[in-house]
Amino acid sequence: TLHHEQEYRLLLSCEDDDFKDTLAVLHLYCLEDDLHHKRPFKGDLHLHSYYSDGRNSPGFIAASCRKAGLDFMAITDHRAHDPSIEAQQDFSDMDIDLKIFRGEEIHPPKTHTHMVGFGNKESVRKHFTDEDAYIETISEKSRNVDFLETDQEKYEYASCSFVIDQVRQEGGICIFAHPYWATGNRYNVSSPLTEAFLKTGIFDAFELFNGDTLDINAIQLALYHDLFKQYKIPLVSGTDSHGVIRHPFFGTFFTVVYSEDCQLDSLTANIQELNSVVVMPVKDSSPFVFGPLRLVKYTLYLLREIIPLHDELCKEEGILMDSALRGSKNAKAALSVLKGQTTEYYKKMYEED
Repeated sequence: TLHHEQEYRLLLSCEDDDFKDTLAVLHLYCLEDDLHHKRPFKGDLHLHSYYSDGRNSPGFIAASCRKAGLDFMAITDHRAHDPSIEAQQDFSDMDIDLKIFRGEEIHPPKTHTHMVGFGNKESVRKHFTDEDAYIETISEKSRNVDFLETDQEKYEYASCSFVIDQVRQEGGICIFAHPYWATGNRYNVSSPLTEAFLKTGIFDAFELFNGDTLDINAIQLALYHDLFKQYKIPLVSGTDSHGVIRHPFFGTFFTVVYSEDCQLDSLTANIQELNSVVVMPVKDSSPFVFGPLRLVKYTLYLLREIIPLHDELCKEEGILMDSALRGSKNAKAALSVLKGQTTEYYKKMYEED
């Protein structure tokens, strides 16, 4: 009987008086019940198409995500929600396993903070059509923010709080994206405001790693390290990819969510319950995984022993998705045949009935 949640190595050996040899090493992982009933789902929650400042179509990005081994994704264009719907529509007549969710990167008036809406059914930009009215409303709300010093910080906090509420009303979660991104010779978000966001927990998740801003990931990691013992901070990672062809980090930065299934409500609930880790590539080495200790250990095992075959199955589907998008009826038919193969693979790995 295995008593502790961890990796075990089972050595199969053959020996007699004159001979001893190891025939095989089996890598096993013992899980507590709460984690045993969840599966690892890989996703990218921050992607841009050519409808904002990216270089590829929503449908092509979705197919590329599956080729890269992802189970879910969302197009999150700047000030645009429709591209994420287009990605869904491109595959609406195909039987695929990749979950394509809606989203957008949100930029309210007079607000520097970048927010990613993930899973919101409709855009929240309708609340900004009258910019003057929005600024007046938020300025009034900012008077109740008494824990920040400058008027701009108070305004931004009130603005983000309003947007977060709207995203939630649309069924999504709101992610605090790359706060230490440097633009205009300054950080995009002031340090006091960044800390206030994380300490009050108004955002649903914090984008710890961002594939488009490598130099700031270390700063964000240090901030998380300083705060996580006192504050609940759900984590996600995204490539922030503006192109999927020859992009150095597309498909290598991702979030792993441990969830009962790959439906939106389950994924977002588990993210907020701290059942996610973030993954960052390391050249010529195994990837860097960060999050709760038990999930980091488990994820490293899965990335080495279980997920590689999952990714190969996904790659096959992604290639067919790309062909089907170009009009191949044979590819559409093949996708229907392959439907559910990653689910069946995990059932075998977890010895489900």
